[in-house]
Amino acid sequence: MIRPAEPRDIPRIVELGRAFFKESGWGERLAGIEHGEFCPETFEETARTLGEHFVLLVYERDEQVVGMIGVPIAPALFNKKLLIAGEIFWYVDASYRKGAGAELLKQLESALRARNVKLLSMVSEHGLRHEALAQVYKRAGFTIAEHTFYKAL
Repeated sequence: MIRPAEPRDIPRIVELGRAFFKESGWGERLAGIEHGEFCPETFEETARTLGEHFVLLVYERDEQVVGMIGVPIAPALFNKKLLIAGEIFWYVDASYRKGAGAELLKQLESALRARNVKLLSMVSEHGLRHEALAQVYKRAGFTIAEHTFYKAL
């Protein structure tokens, strides 16, 4: 079952956030950078903000949250009348991935349409699952808009 996250889900969302951080490769990218480690308190605050003001959905199976997707919503920088959303995390426990991620994405799109959002961007970090995610996005009708590069300072 996919549903909006509730405050009682936050501890599990933080657990999944830690797994997302590790699997996505951010831990390696930020190694050696001051404050580059996963901070549970920060992730909890982010999740609460998304749940209260934007969109935070969870995938529940066997009475446990096993997946999540979170997106803030903002006006486009070039036209404040155009609402856009940009995924900041999308993660499903590996044991439940078969179809769950695609269903989360589908429900996210419905939730965003209900809020009059016209454009959704999704991320695929270069890591363990980059190619698989690229295929999921293509099947869902997404096109590549840009590549993002990072540099430690």
